[in-house]
Amino acid sequence: MVLSENLGETTGGYGSVYPMFRHDKHVISYLEWSKVQERNRQIKVVGCIIGGDGAVNNDCTAFTAWMLLNNGQAVLAPIFYHNPVDDGVVGYHQLVQDKLIYWVEDITRQFHLGSLTETRTRPGMSRTPIWMFIDSAAPDLIQECRFFLSDRIEINPVKKLPVPQMVATVQSAILNENLIIIDYGGYYNYTKRKFIKKNTNLLEEQWSMLIWNEKQDNYDPIVPNDVSDAATYGIISWFKNAENIQYFNIQKLIGRGILKISDILKTKE
Repeated sequence: MVLSENLGETTGGYGSVYPMFRHDKHVISYLEWSKVQERNRQIKVVGCIIGGDGAVNNDCTAFTAWMLLNNGQAVLAPIFYHNPVDDGVVGYHQLVQDKLIYWVEDITRQFHLGSLTETRTRPGMSRTPIWMFIDSAAPDLIQECRFFLSDRIEINPVKKLPVPQMVATVQSAILNENLIIIDYGGYYNYTKRKFIKKNTNLLEEQWSMLIWNEKQDNYDPIVPNDVSDAATYGIISWFKNAENIQYFNIQKLIGRGILKISDILKTKE
């Protein structure tokens, strides 16, 4: 079982890594997210945390972006997902230059963060801060992201902790309803340039299926964890960084009193 970060109590159940994660509580559709924005225009994105997990030959490369809201919650933007088995093996230089950079452009425009193009053509414009945290085991990916994206995004390697400690941080965020997954009905494949329909969001799928190994000190490799790792790197880098938290606390004070997403959805139109 996993030790609770704060209480030292076990929190696992039947081998599940995230037994507290529930679809009805932590996942909303894109239509519901649109309703949230319509019903409460005080909701604002005040920051973006991107996590990246890289691989070239066999495993998938995934990036997740959490949009930090001024009510204390974070919502998941569309996921970047490259599967070398289905999409072909691509080096990091080509992957970032020809694919990842367009994903960044898409999510920054969708959430009005100030896109790469706007940053380069209008250097004085107001921009929402974006932090990117990439697996330190992929130094080449970090280098390529810094080359192509550092004029808009602060890019850092992840300071990884033992897996049970990282999981405890994510569990705490889930339990406190800090993390909400927006289900877009699939994801856009930037290699094939088409939308891939899926009944379940990639992160929800992995969080729902992840189980512990026999020693309870790492994930069982039977379940893919690339998207989960990308999400985890962003989450732990944010919730473990006092400087980032202070920035977020200030934003929450400004937006104090704004309802949580679940409460906003309960209000009448």
